[in-house]
Amino acid sequence: MADRKTSSVEYFALGFVAGMAVGAAVALLTAPKSGRLLRRDLKRGLEDASETVKGKVEERVTKIQDSLRDVEQALKDAAQKITPR
Repeated sequence: MADRKTSSVEYFALGFVAGMAVGAAVALLTAPKSGRLLRRDLKRGLEDASETVKGKVEERVTKIQDSLRDVEQALKDAAQKITPR
């Protein structure tokens, strides 16, 4: 149950960040700026979004790796309990 709640919070946060990125892009595209300034702002926005996504992916990978280690250890422990000596 805790995993489901955590997952929902993460999906909400990801959706929130994506919505902010879309809103920022629309604002930049409708703002009266020169092409050079617009491209610079878009580049910065994409770099920031890329870093955010990269950080979230790294967090998820770490959680998955931790979970796999826990499962591996649980399987080893279970195997030791049922292995005849």
